[in-house]
Amino acid sequence: MSRLQQNLLKRQQPTTSSTPAEHPMKAPAEPLAMEEDVEMEREMLSIHNSDLQVQSYAMPVAAAALPTPLTQDSIEKIVQGILEMQQQRPEQKMRQTKPCLACGQPKSRYGTDGSSIHFFYQQGPVRYFYCSRKVHQTYAAEGLSDPRMPFEQFAASEFFQRELEATKKRVEEKARRQRPDSQPPDRLCRFCHLTLKQGPNSPHIHTRFPGVACKHIYCPSKVYSLYRDKGMAREMTWKEFVATPFFEAERRRWMKERTK
Repeated sequence: MSRLQQNLLKRQQPTTSSTPAEHPMKAPAEPLAMEEDVEMEREMLSIHNSDLQVQSYAMPVAAAALPTPLTQDSIEKIVQGILEMQQQRPEQKMRQTKPCLACGQPKSRYGTDGSSIHFFYQQGPVRYFYCSRKVHQTYAAEGLSDPRMPFEQFAASEFFQRELEATKKRVEEKARRQRPDSQPPDRLCRFCHLTLKQGPNSPHIHTRFPGVACKHIYCPSKVYSLYRDKGMAREMTWKEFVATPFFEAERRRWMKERTK
């Protein structure tokens, strides 16, 4: 007989030898509580599977938290705490809508006082802001008479296409100014104000004097300004200049200037 069966038989046997007639109305002092017998509970849980170890945990019954009644002092403390938290937070600046330069109203469809009508229109990269008072001031001399013309009526007129073209040109010009140049601008000569780069559109020649390792840029205008008082009659090409006595004078002057 197993240990569990022995425990059950012990509980079924009467605790005293007295007959039921001697105590006809006597009830058991305490009902059988299975959960109070820890040993029996362990035996019952181990009946199904001897390999399975089951542990039972007694969950304490938490007392129900009674709500605390609110008093005038507690309410004042709560309000004071909220105000202090709001003061400690950094102040966030409200985003203000930019005003329209033509009518002075905010650049919003619904923020005006009704004296002008605003509308935002976008076509590809072109974004157009419509102000009825602005277009009235611009095209009043050409027949636009309503300072509160709705955008749908203005879009059907010939003035709308002119406004789009002007806006498109402004966008392209702004993009061109912001676009970085792919190549830096060429250096210009301070005598002839032409590019120092040698090419078909430039009179400059990049060459070297005999016996000198440094490069020399020949400018006809500069050489003529240096030797005009000494008899040079006109600006010369590099081949013509090499055949004149000014060539040697220019070589000595340039070498002297390089050694400074």
